[in-house]
Order: sequence, then C-alpha cells, then structure tokens
Amino acid sequence: MAGQQRADQELTLGVYMQMEQIPTCVYNQLRGDEYPLLSCEIRSDSLVARQFLVRVQIDHYSAVAEATVTVDPASSARASFRPILLPQAIAGLRATTAASVVSA
Repeated sequence: MAGQQRADQELTLGVYMQMEQIPTCVYNQLRGDEYPLLSCEIRSDSLVARQFLVRVQIDHYSAVAEATVTVDPASSARASFRPILLPQAIAGLRATTAASVVSA
C-alpha cells in the first residue's frame, strides 16, 4: 500500500496504511498483531543505535498507541499499530469518514 515518507538528515520515516476501510463494529475485535491499522518504518544511517518513541492516534476517535522502537546502526526497524477506538467517540459514526496519514 502507498505510504508517506519523510527524510531528515540521517533518518527516513515511512508510514503505511495496512487497512483502508473497516467497519468500526469489528475493528476493536481484531487482534492488533494480525490486523494492524498502520505500520511505521524508521531507517537510520547513524553509526550508533537510536531509540524512538512512536505514537499513533486516530484524531478524535482513538486512544494513543505507542511503542519504543530501537534502530540498530545503519539499519531499519518497523512497528505496527492498531489504536483502540473510543466507544463514546465512534458512537455517532454513521457513514464512511475519510482519513489521511500525517507524520510529524
């Protein structure tokens, strides 16, 4: 699937959607390790290992999912996420809502 990439000196960040559409009534029942919503790949050209805190959230609809990702020297690491939807936030959803991926 298409993703968004961002390069910053010795870092490259890629964010990739893993599920394009899914009914909210079944989303929280899926296992996050088998059905992640998105994945993040961090590539570093650094000569030392680096750690990053990656936080993912569906604005106004989910809790924050986070993971500490360790990238070995001149390597890459990937983490997958499926933030938990907040019942009170999705209760009023009745139609497909568009989304976009933003990395900061």
